[in-house]
Amino acid sequence: MKNTLQTEKQNSLQVTKIKSINQKVYKAMENFGDIILGENIEKIYEIYNTENNNSYEEYDLNGNKIKNIIFDEFNNIKLSKTYLYINNLLVEEIYDTYNSKVNYEYNSKGNLQSITKYDSENQLDDKQTFKYNENDSLFEINEYSSDGLLYQKTKHFYDSEDLLIKKEIYNKEGYRIFLHVFEYQKNQIVKVKKSKALTRYDLEYNVVEYDVKGEIVYEYIGDEPNKEIYLQYYYYNLDFFIELLMTRRWSNIVDSDKITFDYETDENKNWIKRIHYRNDVPIAVTVREIEYFTETTKEQKLVC
Repeated sequence: MKNTLQTEKQNSLQVTKIKSINQKVYKAMENFGDIILGENIEKIYEIYNTENNNSYEEYDLNGNKIKNIIFDEFNNIKLSKTYLYINNLLVEEIYDTYNSKVNYEYNSKGNLQSITKYDSENQLDDKQTFKYNENDSLFEINEYSSDGLLYQKTKHFYDSEDLLIKKEIYNKEGYRIFLHVFEYQKNQIVKVKKSKALTRYDLEYNVVEYDVKGEIVYEYIGDEPNKEIYLQYYYYNLDFFIELLMTRRWSNIVDSDKITFDYETDENKNWIKRIHYRNDVPIAVTVREIEYFTETTKEQKLVC
């Protein structure tokens, strides 16, 4: 199981054709049954993970993200990053906003070997090193502070078929602070059980279940005394995330929310407009302008 740097999922975007994406988020206004754009807002705050802020992204012809800019509701830049690649491997991530950077190094087999972070004065800020077993599967990650001292260690464990079945994370005192257990069906991950040490005696539990496409379909979050529990059910239509049902329980109080999305797509089946509802009330509209590489551009690269 080779460890390669995972590219960020782009909500079903066909990134190999895309040159840039300009995304804006607006407050949704319902006008006699029609949903119109209100004022620009910075982002949508929900507890699920989806692209929901004002942003601009650029890609190269290989589908690699080379630029990422995050804006606030007044179009001021909050974060700007540039990505550099060699042979399709990310080698440097530059935080233009903070004048800092992250360097990525690989071994001869293309496995990620280290991630080194530098501050605005080009001083070492943080470093991670990666170790692999005889099957080229990642088995250990060590994280060091700027003074070179270890502050976190991650261990990976595999079964006889080289499937990751357990991940343990330890702090600098040697206490285990995270435990992830992975379950599979026909070599496809179907469930991850996570526990987080809030203190030495209190735990937070998290269970995530996946469908055959690797999409999250269910998530449970709760602490050990069961004082607070979150249940989340995810639903998809083709490749689009369309609904999330959330239930929160605190003692004897139960509160539920339903989050849904409607999409409008372009001729390439990438979504360009998404309406965000909470309990069937429209709250936000996300609009994307997508620029594609032309066939001429692709042919010029082949000639070069």
